[in-house]
Amino acid sequence: QDNPPSIVVAVVPAKTVSTMIETPELPETQSRKSATKLPPRQISFDAIVSRFASIMSQECSDALTAKQTEILSKKVMLSVRLMHACRYKYADVIMTLTYASAYITKVLALQGRAANAPEMGDKMSDPELAQTCILCIYLAHSFVLDKHTRLRLWHKHVLRKSSSLKTLDANLFDIFRMLDFKLRMTEEEENQALSVLLI
Repeated sequence: QDNPPSIVVAVVPAKTVSTMIETPELPETQSRKSATKLPPRQISFDAIVSRFASIMSQECSDALTAKQTEILSKKVMLSVRLMHACRYKYADVIMTLTYASAYITKVLALQGRAANAPEMGDKMSDPELAQTCILCIYLAHSFVLDKHTRLRLWHKHVLRKSSSLKTLDANLFDIFRMLDFKLRMTEEEENQALSVLLI
């Protein structure tokens, strides 16, 4: 894992989102979020990924087909495997997906693909939806964890076929901007997202 710089989210955005994520100085073994809310590792990653994809399908105005959900699940699983390979703990991965699910819900609403969103013209295509989900996972892992991996690693192992690294970085910035550059969640929002993911 690369050591990210210590930068506050509220600062005016710089050239790339990868260098903008709030990352305070923390001891090497300390995580931003406490794992006390999470159950022991009794839920498999397969089950968690399946639930995550199911949530995304429910959030979309035009529910994903079985094939689309399968493709999304594979991308999410690649992200989970990447984090596992980088030696992130089980609880860290779960918390990352929890935050990512909340980010995606907000982004879908702004993009007009949320189930309760009004028609907004052209909607996000299915490939764009999958990429957006992964980029939200990237943003979540960058915020939740005290150390994060660089975007180029995610491009290499998860999103190489979707677009160039430069385009990914630009899309990541767009998502960050749609979230109003705010990645923090209240305890109530966090508990709600976590309960939905682990239901």
